[in-house]
Amino acid sequence: MKVTQMLFQGRQVQALLCAACFALLLTSCKKNESEATAGTEITTDDAADMIQTAVNPETLGITAQMRTTTVYSNARNFQCSIESDTTATGQGTVGAATYSYYFNWARLYKCDLQTLVISYNGNTSYDVPLLLSGTDTSFATFTVTGLKDTSYKMDATYERFGTHTSHLRNKNTFNGHTTITAKALPVSKITGEIESGTAAVTFTGAGTGGTKVNLTGTLTFTGNKKGVLVLGGNYTRNLSW
Repeated sequence: MKVTQMLFQGRQVQALLCAACFALLLTSCKKNESEATAGTEITTDDAADMIQTAVNPETLGITAQMRTTTVYSNARNFQCSIESDTTATGQGTVGAATYSYYFNWARLYKCDLQTLVISYNGNTSYDVPLLLSGTDTSFATFTVTGLKDTSYKMDATYERFGTHTSHLRNKNTFNGHTTITAKALPVSKITGEIESGTAAVTFTGAGTGGTKVNLTGTLTFTGNKKGVLVLGGNYTRNLSW
């Protein structure tokens, strides 16, 4: 009788231990699942980070491309209605940021309109320790007028898309597509910097977990290498480069 009772009690202990192990395993699975999905969302901050890389020169954003456009415009080595092409490759550092690039540039001077059309497409890889790392494809068209004025006027259509990993907050990984368009931005012929004006900005992106973001806004250039980004009417970020 005692032996039977001991066996029964032993089986009870085994059952309790199994239940405890199962509960622990379930908790661990939930924790691992939570950890696996962490960082798969995309937030407005993430979107603003990518837009910032599409603007800043250290990530070869639109400000860097407009400087290059200014150099080509200043050269004045173009002929009417004859397109010229240039391929540029390289790598470098700006502070702690590193980058590499491959660009194809095309230039076409329209004599009758006194207009220079400069376009490019290419690929960029970069790592900015306090922002993002990523690989992008980008293309743009800059229509330059005011060739005889003190400043150029540039119409710009700029697009950039790729995969990015944040170095901030939850360190999210996400895909994003940024478009920046503007009319008649005044650009210094000396520095290639945008002096003022406002550009329209759109962003679409998705986190690796499927979270999607679609945002529209504006980027106002305030001069002195600064700007104000507004998204969705209520998100604001001050930019400087």
